[in-house]
Amino acid sequence: IIASNVLHHTPDPGAALLHLASQLKPHGILRMVTYPKWSRIWMRAAARFFAAHGITQATPSLKRAVFNAVRELRAKHPVRVTIETHPERHTDTGLVDAFLHAWETPLSPLEWKCAAQAAGLELIREDQDEDSRSGFLAKIWPKQTATHCPTAPWERLEILDHLLELCANPVLCLKKTGTPQAGDLSILKFEKIPENENLELKQNVKWLDQKLGAETTTLLVSATRIHRDQNGLSLGEYDVNDLRKF
Repeated sequence: IIASNVLHHTPDPGAALLHLASQLKPHGILRMVTYPKWSRIWMRAAARFFAAHGITQATPSLKRAVFNAVRELRAKHPVRVTIETHPERHTDTGLVDAFLHAWETPLSPLEWKCAAQAAGLELIREDQDEDSRSGFLAKIWPKQTATHCPTAPWERLEILDHLLELCANPVLCLKKTGTPQAGDLSILKFEKIPENENLELKQNVKWLDQKLGAETTTLLVSATRIHRDQNGLSLGEYDVNDLRKF
């Protein structure tokens, strides 16, 4: 079964995955492409920017309206960079597909893990760009920290997502190794996304601090800054100590 950029547009992605898994034969493969959750922070900020300017799918001359509005922002503002560098920015249809969804409910990697386990599925391969795969975390993991780099792919992907480093949509191949559970996955307590990018940045740092410790988080964020320059799109371009001030 192939589910390419589908599940995150359903009201309950976990339930949708459970249904697809029920259609697989034993040892069958489900290949899904899904949005990252936390790494799409600036895509969501761009959508809120459009909404504040009254820009919708129905706006006449959509592309012109978008770029006229974007010029209000400074040249290196993360929202402006996100829009002006997006590969689908050249057409009205592309802009709608990228920023003006009627519904977007992405799960984080650990939330997908929970849903996959309930569906009797096991992660067997990642096919996205190498710098957005779980193995990328080991490449940037600071050697001077006493905290060991996690080895489980789902956990590595979760850390990368909170670092805003899942720059490409995860492409995950899942194998049916068990029996899907009956029932409604909506009982699972998934973490809510704040409706504000500043709060979201702070929430990401808080999660990393709780998971890895403040020292490892600081070193890891610094490592992402060295690895690539993203004009404010990566967590590595922010002062984590400022973000720790709630």
